[in-house]
Amino acid sequence: MQKILLAFLFSATYLHAQVSLVYQMPNCDDIQNAFIFEFNGFDFKQIAIIERKDSIRLVATLPSSEPRFYYIGKTKENLLPLILGTEKEVVVRSECNDFRQIQILSSDLNKGYDEVRGGLNQIGAQMSNLIRQYRSSLNDSMKLQAVIEGFAKLDEKRLALLNEAKEKHPYLGEVVAFNTYLSYHNNGKGYATEQEYYMNEFFRFVDWKKTDYNYLAWVYESVRSYTSTISMFQMPDLTHKAVLENILTDIPADSRTFQLALSGIITSLKTSNHPNFIHFSELFIEKYKTKDPNLVKPLEQQMASSRSFIIGAEAPNFGQQTPDGNTLELADLKGQVVLIDFWASWCGPCRQENPNVVRMYKKYKDKGFEILGVSLDRTKDAWLRAIQADNLTWHHVSDLKGWTNEVAQLYGVTSIPHTVLVDAEGKVIARNLRGAALEEKLESIFGKAN
Repeated sequence: MQKILLAFLFSATYLHAQVSLVYQMPNCDDIQNAFIFEFNGFDFKQIAIIERKDSIRLVATLPSSEPRFYYIGKTKENLLPLILGTEKEVVVRSECNDFRQIQILSSDLNKGYDEVRGGLNQIGAQMSNLIRQYRSSLNDSMKLQAVIEGFAKLDEKRLALLNEAKEKHPYLGEVVAFNTYLSYHNNGKGYATEQEYYMNEFFRFVDWKKTDYNYLAWVYESVRSYTSTISMFQMPDLTHKAVLENILTDIPADSRTFQLALSGIITSLKTSNHPNFIHFSELFIEKYKTKDPNLVKPLEQQMASSRSFIIGAEAPNFGQQTPDGNTLELADLKGQVVLIDFWASWCGPCRQENPNVVRMYKKYKDKGFEILGVSLDRTKDAWLRAIQADNLTWHHVSDLKGWTNEVAQLYGVTSIPHTVLVDAEGKVIARNLRGAALEEKLESIFGKAN
């Protein structure tokens, strides 16, 4: 009974203990506060205020916890990472508003992190230099061997840094573990290709079951980097998806680590407009829409607009009024190859391109080719006159809102003429094809017209 009581008292003390961040910012009376933020995978969420206590200090308190990455600053655009949670007091100092140039006065953990980051940066610079040498030595076996030996020495430095970091603090060891990738040429025995080695060994030193990854920023950073690299490999989309899902399988699905890793995947895929962006975004939305609707909502909006940019993704459906006042949807044309043509009567380049589009429409309309013109006009009369004058005998829609046309915004159109080619199943084939490029694409789909 006594042991249970002691355990309870220890637990309660831990839960109610606090840690302090003391921010020395002298001679800055106009700055009354700053903020502590937490990264959720997509955004920085403000969780605490660092309030001015006197002419020198701003102070904030947080509950004690395992080490966590936090971010301090006045705005989300100018933040510095700090590790807080275990040290009773962390003292930092900077000049007015210079949050990026903070000096760590009292925090062994954060001083250690600065040293670790410096070591990682040094290794990164040496690695970049060796890669350049490797590429220039492919036709010289002696030079190539020397570079491979250089990779081996750098591997030793990586492992030494990993061990040093672990000795300083286990949390610093975790940071380095996410940044320790050993060279294929010296460690890839048993793998047929470097790509195969990379996909299987990038996270070799990472133990996804560890709970202190939940607030470790390097989970997001490393998974995002990994995703960007494998997205450059020549592999089918299904294989690409399976590789990334395999990483997620190793991570406890109910952990915050899973959220950070999935966010890293999604951010990378969105940047490259990869088709699997949709799949992993849908996974994220389904998993977190009830738990955190505010986190999911921006992703839902991004996913809707991104569909039109991703080759192979389903083109977002839309509906607007035709010249006769009826509503026509893109889905109504499913089963045909559709060119969504963004244009306007006042757009000179659009009108100059129209004769080419008319010619291609006549060549391929009987083979399953259709055009849906989306006008960025504001005046219905001008719109209708241009249709008649240019002999545009295909389907047309508009909301007569000019540049704020809702379809144009949905498809991310910032200039016209602009086209989106959609296949018979409603998936995006290509964007912004015009002239000879459009004709070549249509010929590849339908064959040469008579």
